[in-house]
Amino acid sequence: MVTGVQTCALPIYLFLSNGKFLSITGDHRIRYNNGEKVTVKEVKNLKVGDKLVELKNVTIYQGTTQLIDNYRDVEVLSITK
Repeated sequence: MVTGVQTCALPIYLFLSNGKFLSITGDHRIRYNNGEKVTVKEVKNLKVGDKLVELKNVTIYQGTTQLIDNYRDVEVLSITK
């Protein structure tokens, strides 16, 4: 009997309105805009049309992350499991 072995979850592919795609596991949490505020959701619970949050500019300053120009919404166009 083998112990301590973890199985790898199969990836979910998200195709986005900015022309990019993500290959990510379903239990990964990702930021999205629910229409009222930016919050997190597990990838397995995303739906086509959900708006993910894409950081426009990030600057690293003395070991801290500073957001500049904040973010823009990127729509999920399709989901392949």
